[in-house]
Amino acid sequence: MKVVTWNINGIRTFKGGIKKALDLFDADIVCFQETKVTRDLLDERTAIVDGYNSYFSFSRGRSGYSGVATFCKDGAMPVAAEEGLTGLLTNHSNAVGCYGDQGVTTRRKL
Repeated sequence: MKVVTWNINGIRTFKGGIKKALDLFDADIVCFQETKVTRDLLDERTAIVDGYNSYFSFSRGRSGYSGVATFCKDGAMPVAAEEGLTGLLTNHSNAVGCYGDQGVTTRRKL
């Protein structure tokens, strides 16, 4: 199973739409932080992506601030989804972390 997490600084900034980015990652689960979108500004093209189930959590404190989204391929459905859970990611030997430019859309550049 491949899981990708990315601090994107705004989910509406993807050129070509979120589907293009998800396809490039080719991951079972993609987690985005800093989505910076409110429920009323989230468009259907971003919220509903063919082949994925999506889960959003919006900031309760400031409108359009912070927020997270998780996209799971249809074959990687969660058993349960809850808001407000925290935890510690253990040290995985093949994990890669980066803080990159959200305008970068090629695997080579990532």
